[in-house]
Amino acid sequence: MNYGFALLWYSFWIVIILASYLAAKYAIIYFDKKWKDLTEKEQEAADQEKTLSRS
Repeated sequence: MNYGFALLWYSFWIVIILASYLAAKYAIIYFDKKWKDLTEKEQEAADQEKTLSRS
């Protein structure tokens, strides 16, 4: 195994680790946004249900 191949392999793993980190970061951001939207809709529905039951 020569040094060029070793450097190429090392660079490949750095790129894979970086891509995995970014994918996880953006997946968490997307999931958090989607979760927040869903929670807000459920909260609004619960609030409407409370106001209807009080009337």
